[in-house]
Amino acid sequence: MRPIISVYNNFKNKGGAQEVVLQLATALNEGRKPLVLTSTPYPEIHTEYLSREIEFQPFNLKTIFEGQQQGAIFLSHHRKMTSVLAILKKLPFFSINLVHIAHSTFNTLHYLSFFPEHIIAVSNGVKENIESYFRINPKYVTVI
Repeated sequence: MRPIISVYNNFKNKGGAQEVVLQLATALNEGRKPLVLTSTPYPEIHTEYLSREIEFQPFNLKTIFEGQQQGAIFLSHHRKMTSVLAILKKLPFFSINLVHIAHSTFNTLHYLSFFPEHIIAVSNGVKENIESYFRINPKYVTVI
């Protein structure tokens, strides 16, 4: 089974989005310790998250490259981080398997957002926002 690497920017506080990220990371990495890439410096990650059997690493080119070398699937839960990964995916020396998990609706940064072919929306409202605001083809968006 290919490793699943979850990507989310903020683990400084406890919240619903963080819980979804960690629950998916744990459920999808049966038999191995989940790996989460984040922009939150390790000492600033909420203590409850650090107490779980989850490995937190920095979101940077080194960890992204290492993950893609392992054939990992990246589950990105943050629009800006998804955009970075989508741009890297276009480069010849990166072979990133990317899925975006959309938690929220947006009405900014349309032209600075890039999405992969696989998008999972957490509700029909989020799906409609992705399709209408970001003009994503409905065939690429699945609601869970």
